[in-house]
Amino acid sequence: MAYCVKCKEKRELNAPEAVFTKKGVPATKGKCPVCGTTMFRMGETEAHKGLPRPDPPQRIQRDGKLVIVESPAKARTVGRFLGKGYKVRASIGHVRDLLRSKLSVDVDNDFKPRYRVPNEKKEVVKELKAEVEKAKEVYLATDPDREGEAIAWHLMAAAGITKEQARRVVFHEITQGAIAEAFSHPSDINMDLVDAQQARRILDRLV
Repeated sequence: MAYCVKCKEKRELNAPEAVFTKKGVPATKGKCPVCGTTMFRMGETEAHKGLPRPDPPQRIQRDGKLVIVESPAKARTVGRFLGKGYKVRASIGHVRDLLRSKLSVDVDNDFKPRYRVPNEKKEVVKELKAEVEKAKEVYLATDPDREGEAIAWHLMAAAGITKEQARRVVFHEITQGAIAEAFSHPSDINMDLVDAQQARRILDRLV
């Protein structure tokens, strides 16, 4: 059985074939017997025995410094102040939110939220991920409030930013001095502010 994303149901694979993903993970590939959509079931089977396993992808050599702000206009200004050693990109606001079609809050499990990347932000996140994979340091320079703190936290999950890469920087004015001061004293994400924003968002949804 495998899940068909088009039918939104689990179905038996039609014409199953043992394969390996690009990362070398064993899977079974087939077609949905109803709509013909390609389906995958992860896991190794007897059919994988004897099949050549692909070489794992080479790790990208990370270097350079990536800065993520919220708006394209701010990205251009901050980029001019920081100079050639930095790449500055914009998240264009939030990159993850509660699902629109469901409550997306598990009221029976400590009000745990369920997040997703909205369709209109998938291309932005894809581009940010590509930049993150090449960067040694990622400076999260979102706005200095609870929304900005939450956006920085969501960016880590959505764009695959590791704790080793992440640097939180906060500045209250876009000037050469304020930016230089912020980048000379990076910190961690303030989870108290993140939790405050999450609580507000969850309450908004429940109401």
